[in-house]
Amino acid sequence: MYYVKNYSLRSMASKLGISHNEVAKRLQTAEGFIEGCLSVDNVKLGMDKIIRKHHIYGLV
Repeated sequence: MYYVKNYSLRSMASKLGISHNEVAKRLQTAEGFIEGCLSVDNVKLGMDKIIRKHHIYGLV
């Protein structure tokens, strides 16, 4: 999985001098914060419908 500028977790970890687990934790925290901000402002993204549909079909 690639995040910022096509860097993998391990390459970001080596650049930052931390473990790839710590990078994953920080990215999850940032994603959660952004999702919370969008939720508070009731912002709907174009991909929300696709993602929710995908998850529903994935559970069946």
